[in-house]
Amino acid sequence: MTRHRVLDGLVLAAGTSLVAAGLVVNFVLWPPVERLLASSPADFAAAFGRMTGIARGVFTGLGLLTSVLILISLVREGGIGARRGRLRLLAIVALVGAGLVGALVIDPAQGAILAAARTATASLPPLLETWSRWGLVNQGMALVALIALVFAHRAPVVASTGAGTLSPANRRLLLLLSTATFFEGYDRFIVTLALPYIAHDLGASEGVLGWSLSVIRGGALLAIVLCLMADRVGRRGVLLWTVLGYTLVTALTGMSRGLADFVALQVVASVFLNTELALSQVVIAEEFPATARGLGLGLLGAAAAIGAGMAAALFPAFIASAIGWRGLYFVGIVPLLIVGYLRRSLPETTRWAHLDEAERRAGGLLRVLAPAHRRRFLVLVAIAAGATAAFVPAFSFASYRATNTFQWTPAQVSTMIITGGGLGFWGWMLFGRLSDAVGRRPTAIVSLIGAAVAIICFYSTGYLFPAFAAVVFFESGITVSVNALTTESFPTALRATARAWVTNASVVGATVGLALVGLLSAAMGGHAPIVTMLGFLPLLMAPMVFLIPETFGQELEVTSGEAAEALDRV
Repeated sequence: MTRHRVLDGLVLAAGTSLVAAGLVVNFVLWPPVERLLASSPADFAAAFGRMTGIARGVFTGLGLLTSVLILISLVREGGIGARRGRLRLLAIVALVGAGLVGALVIDPAQGAILAAARTATASLPPLLETWSRWGLVNQGMALVALIALVFAHRAPVVASTGAGTLSPANRRLLLLLSTATFFEGYDRFIVTLALPYIAHDLGASEGVLGWSLSVIRGGALLAIVLCLMADRVGRRGVLLWTVLGYTLVTALTGMSRGLADFVALQVVASVFLNTELALSQVVIAEEFPATARGLGLGLLGAAAAIGAGMAAALFPAFIASAIGWRGLYFVGIVPLLIVGYLRRSLPETTRWAHLDEAERRAGGLLRVLAPAHRRRFLVLVAIAAGATAAFVPAFSFASYRATNTFQWTPAQVSTMIITGGGLGFWGWMLFGRLSDAVGRRPTAIVSLIGAAVAIICFYSTGYLFPAFAAVVFFESGITVSVNALTTESFPTALRATARAWVTNASVVGATVGLALVGLLSAAMGGHAPIVTMLGFLPLLMAPMVFLIPETFGQELEVTSGEAAEALDRV
C-alpha cells in the first residue's frame, strides 16, 4: 500500500508540475514578452523564441514523465478494469490531445509569429490571437488530465480479476523487463533521430549513410550465438550481460572520432540490444498466462517506445548544446544503475528451469528446420524479413526526410516523433489485447496492410505527421503478432534460438532495405522513391500469415508441440 501511495504521489506531482508550468508561461513569462512588441519587434522575436523554446522543452519533458508514471501505475494495478485505471487512461488521452494541439497548431503558429515579427507584417496580431487561444486549449487539456489523476488518486485500489489479468508476480516481472527494454528503445532510436547531425559531424554522404546503417543492422546477426547460449545455460544470466554490454558500448559511441569507430561500436551495441529484446520476449512468453501473453508482449514493446520518446524529448536540448548528438549516447550509461537491481530480482523462467540437462542440450542452431517446425519457421522468417525491409528504412530516414526535404527544425522533428509516436504508441496496447482476443493471425494481417499504406503515404506525400503516427501504430501490431507467433511456436529448448533466427531475418531484411537506399539513392533521386517502393512489401507478406497455425489462448506445451513429443516418448 505504501508503494501505491508513493507512486500515486509521483503521478500527481508530475501532473501538477505540468499544469503549473503552463500557468507560468501564460501568465508570468508571456506578458513582459508581449509588451516588447510595441517597442521593438526584433527584441520581441528574440524573447518570444527563447520563451517558446524553453516552454517546449519543459512541456515535453513533464508530459512524457507524467505519461510514463501513469503507465507504470496501470501496469502495477492491472490495467484499466477498475475506476482508477479508467481515470488514468482519460488522463493519458488528454495529454496526447494536448500534444496534438501543440504539434498541429501551436508549433506552426509559433514559427509563423517569429517570421512575421522579423518582417513586421500586419499578420502578426491574428497570429498571436490564434497562438494564445490554442495555448489556453492546450492548458485546459493538461488541467483535465490533472483532474482525472486527482480523482484516480481518491478512488480505491481494486485488484483486477478475470481472463487476461496479470498477477502481481507477472506485473513485477514486466516492470523489471520493461526497465531494461526502455533503455533498449532509447539507445536504438538515437541514430534515427540524430542521423543528419551525425552525418554532418562525421562527414558521411547519403549513400554512405545507407551502407553504414546496413552494416550496423547486420552486426545484430551475432545475437543468435547469445540466444543459443540462453537455451543452454538459462535466460537470466545472458539477459543481465546484454544489459551491461549495450550500456557500456552505447556510452563509448558518444566518443566516436570518425564514421568507422562509430559503426564498429554500434555493431557491437546492436548484438546486445537484439539479444536483450529477444530474451525479454521469451521470458514474457514462458512466464505469462496464455490469455495475457499478447498483452505482456505489447506492454514490453510499449516500454521500448517510451524509451524512444525519451530520446526524442532530449534530442532538441542536446542538439542545441555544445555536446551535440554525443550527449544522447552518454545518457545511455544510466542502465548501469539498474543492473544490480535486476541481478537481485530477475528470476529464471520456470519452464527453462524444469528442463533436464539432456533437454537443455537438445537445441541447436539448425534444429528449427526439423520437419515439425520447418514450415512455420520459414514463413515467420519470410514475414519478418519482408516487413522490416520496409519499415526499418522508413523509420531510419524519417528524421532525415523531415529535416532535409521539408526543412523541419530539431524541435519540429522531436514533436513529430513524440506526439505522432504517442498516438501510434497505443498500438502496443490495442494490438496486444486484440491478439489475445481474436488471434495472432488477424492482428498480423491488419497490421501488415496498414503499415504498407502508412509508409507509402509518408514517403510520397507531405502528410508526415499522421503518416508517421500510422507507421508507429501498425508496426507495433506487426511486432506483437510476429513475436507472439514465434515464441509460442517452438519448444522451450529451441525458443530463444528460434526467436533469434526470426530476429536475424528481420536484421537481414532491414540490412537489405537500407543497403538498397544506399545503392539506389543517387540513381533514383534520393531515398524517398526507394522507401516508397519498399513500402509495398508488407502487402505481399499478409497472405503468408494463413500458413502459420494460430496459437493464441493455448499453453506453450500445446502450441509448440512439446506435449505431443512427451506423449511420443511415453
